[in-house]
Amino acid sequence: MIIFGRIVERQNLLRKRLPLVSVWFLVLFSGSLLLGAGARNALARRAVQTEYHLSSQDKIRLRVYEWRVGGYHEWKALAGEYVLDSSGAVFLPLVGRIAAKGKTVARLAKLIAERLKKRSGQKTTPEVSIEIVEYRPIYILGKVQKPGEYPYRPGLTPMRAMAIAGGIFRNNSVASRTQDSAYIRSKGRLDRLRMKLNFANIHLARLKTERRWIEEKSSDLPTLSLPETVRDSRYNQQILDDESRIMRARLGGLQAKYTHLKSLMNFLTKESRSAKQKVLLQNKQSGLASLGEKQAKRLRKKKLIRSGQWIQAKRLSI
Repeated sequence: MIIFGRIVERQNLLRKRLPLVSVWFLVLFSGSLLLGAGARNALARRAVQTEYHLSSQDKIRLRVYEWRVGGYHEWKALAGEYVLDSSGAVFLPLVGRIAAKGKTVARLAKLIAERLKKRSGQKTTPEVSIEIVEYRPIYILGKVQKPGEYPYRPGLTPMRAMAIAGGIFRNNSVASRTQDSAYIRSKGRLDRLRMKLNFANIHLARLKTERRWIEEKSSDLPTLSLPETVRDSRYNQQILDDESRIMRARLGGLQAKYTHLKSLMNFLTKESRSAKQKVLLQNKQSGLASLGEKQAKRLRKKKLIRSGQWIQAKRLSI
């Protein structure tokens, strides 16, 4: 089985860059493929299990005993060490090919015993003893001190596999430290530029939202949302909240000014109408006064009114 375990995760870097940043290791067995948390759970379950399941490249030692009068008799023709082939099978004399992959030692011993009893025609089942001489190898790769092939050990876990390979890769050379410092500075500058770009995009989205609201002449204040051009960042929500507060303050002020100006325009319109009516009334009064002056002037020529009455009529016409 191929098991990928992630031990430390901060950034996905190349091996020549930051040590202690991202460590992946592979523990290669023959079998199925497990990834991530599934791999860790599988290894944890494997450490708890007492029985080991055989697979290709496992080396076993086989012994067969038969009870006869006077004691047990060993079948020396079958005794010996055997290695499971790439398909997980083992070839035994008198038995032939037996699929051992995925079976425990006890299950394989029982299967061989039943096969021997059937082939030999005996009434009793022989006793079969199997022990694992050498476990199949594992391969630890990735950001470790000594990647390569190692013998498997029962109860292996990701942490133990890391310890077998010498732990996380550490590069203490001057060149490596210089590269690490340059990378950290470059990444810091890149993060700042990304944050500025996100701020500019959110700011532009706010201005567009304000313009659209003004053009539509809506009475309800709009809601600002993140534009699609903004990249993921932990500061995006904070920037969005700040821009939303600014937008609400600006549009709220514009809305209040508009309401005030509308009220002022209505008031001035009423005042203009009232002034027009006053002018019309004043013109009528002026016309009546002029008419009275003319009449008084004719009467004065005819000496039908006194001087005081003429002076009074003159004042009214002014």
